[in-house]
Amino acid sequence: MSEFNGSWVNSVDKRLDSLEARISDLERAISSSKKTKTAISGSSKGPTNAVLKLIQDGFLNEPILVKEIVQELNRQGYYYTIQVIDEVLRRMNRNRILTRTGKRGKWKYTVRK
Repeated sequence: MSEFNGSWVNSVDKRLDSLEARISDLERAISSSKKTKTAISGSSKGPTNAVLKLIQDGFLNEPILVKEIVQELNRQGYYYTIQVIDEVLRRMNRNRILTRTGKRGKWKYTVRK
């Protein structure tokens, strides 16, 4: 009986060692893949960085309608729905990056000065 328990304990120890090694590898992979958040980066993807690129290029120096912003992004090769871009613009308005003027359904966004 004690021989059975000894082999079972050894088996569990080996399995635990294997799992600990895998967890360490995963933790290393996760920590090395974390990127610091940059405001504008050429390699970053996503609608927020696409809009930030427009800001950097000066496109939003004048009040622009949301649909015109989406059209400009499409022209540059960024294909996002109007709802996605609208949410990004609203968030930037709340964070005081952009300001908006107009009325409901006809908002125009521009860089906050």
